[in-house]
Amino acid sequence: VEAVRTAQGWRIQKLRLEERLLDPALIEQMHEKAGQPASAPGAAVEQAERRFVAALAGDVDALEPLLARDFVYSTTAGTRIGKQALLEHLRAGTTRIDEIRRESVQRTERAGLVLTTGELVTDLRQDGRPSRIRSRYLHVWVPGGSGWQLLARQAAALPAS
Repeated sequence: VEAVRTAQGWRIQKLRLEERLLDPALIEQMHEKAGQPASAPGAAVEQAERRFVAALAGDVDALEPLLARDFVYSTTAGTRIGKQALLEHLRAGTTRIDEIRRESVQRTERAGLVLTTGELVTDLRQDGRPSRIRSRYLHVWVPGGSGWQLLARQAAALPAS
């Protein structure tokens, strides 16, 4: 590209376009990598999401550093709780999460934050009674002192299938 400055601003004077075919093996590698996190923040947040889900299902102490100091959770019941309230609720043991599966996860990155959305299928016991909750979620991840931390979580219950 060659550009010149005119009274109306910069204008392209010459443009040369060359078409090149890629090696089929290289194209295959590009398709394989498409499902993987594309950036360092994306990869780090994906790892943090997996640790978050695993911690919910049994290791509350591992959950604590993943939550930002001013973390807020808008629950499927429409209530709002903070970091300490969530940790205390999980430590009390009235709700025990047996398994969580993430589905349809998508990530959006912006300067200084990463949003993740998806669906969760959660098998849990509340006061000893088993149940399954399907929900759609939004997580807001921000960089913190110990890596990426969850600043906000919003969940919306989905109808039972």
